Amino acid sequence: MSSGRGPGVIGMLMALVVLGGFGSIYVFVFDKEMQGKGVTIESQIRDNADEIESLNVQIAHYRESIADGKKDADMGRKAEALTANVAAGAAKLTELQDVIAKTDAEISQIEKAHVDYRNQYRSLIRSKAVGETFPEVQTNSGKTYKQVEIREVTDIGINIRHLDGMGRIAYEEFNAEWQERFQYDPKEKAAALAKEEAARRAYEAAMAEEEPVAEASGEGGERAAPEEEPKDPKTQEGADQIRRLVRQKEIQLAKLRTELGILQKVGVEAEADEHTARSRGNSGMSKVMDVRKRIQAKERQIRAVVFELANLKTKQRF
Repeated sequence: MSSGRGPGVIGMLMALVVLGGFGSIYVFVFDKEMQGKGVTIESQIRDNADEIESLNVQIAHYRESIADGKKDADMGRKAEALTANVAAGAAKLTELQDVIAKTDAEISQIEKAHVDYRNQYRSLIRSKAVGETFPEVQTNSGKTYKQVEIREVTDIGINIRHLDGMGRIAYEEFNAEWQERFQYDPKEKAAALAKEEAARRAYEAAMAEEEPVAEASGEGGERAAPEEEPKDPKTQEGADQIRRLVRQKEIQLAKLRTELGILQKVGVEAEADEHTARSRGNSGMSKVMDVRKRIQAKERQIRAVVFELANLKTKQRF
């Protein structure tokens, strides 16, 4: 093939190829049989698009389910953590309650020890003060006592003997130094005054009942019980009798000493009242003398019972 004819043949061949390609495209696009069972490309594209959309929806749903599962798992882990925290908190609370109970017990012991120490210290200081003497004592109200001797220190005040008799000075009449020295407590004073008042009323009631008996016995005391016929102390019956009589005398002696203590307090008050009355130009000696007589009668009764008790115990030893 010559060089002049070569390009023309090649151009012809290329033209045939192009025509064949366009023919194939035409047949594929416009021939329904070639497109496959009457389905067009447009409908196929739409079906594919619908299927893709459905798959995308399913994928989104699966992703939401996965996210919810993760949330549930997180909530489960949080619930487990909270449960563990609650258990740890309960254990800590129990531990703290035990510590609080132990601390409360220790505080109670410390408070009790403090109260016991204070009571012992106060009792010691007050007892050591008995017998102290002062040339002169002046109270906050300006009253002066001369040649003073402390007889007793109580929750209410200080009982003294002085040049003009006996009396009781309330703590409020002393300066702060004396109040601190003797551990003055207003609450304890109020309780002691109430107790003293109750004892005074009981004493007055007992004295009112005792007066007819005193007049009948002529002694100003209790009517003596009829004596039992003594039995041989060497016998069982005699030994039982002595034990019973000893017990009776011990009870009687304790009662008499209690009554004497009440009388002595009444005597201190009577002398204090008499001193006050005398300073005002009055006299209260009749009450003082009456209380003194009752004290002396009670002391005689105590001496008699002590003697009888000693005799009974002597018999009991033999």
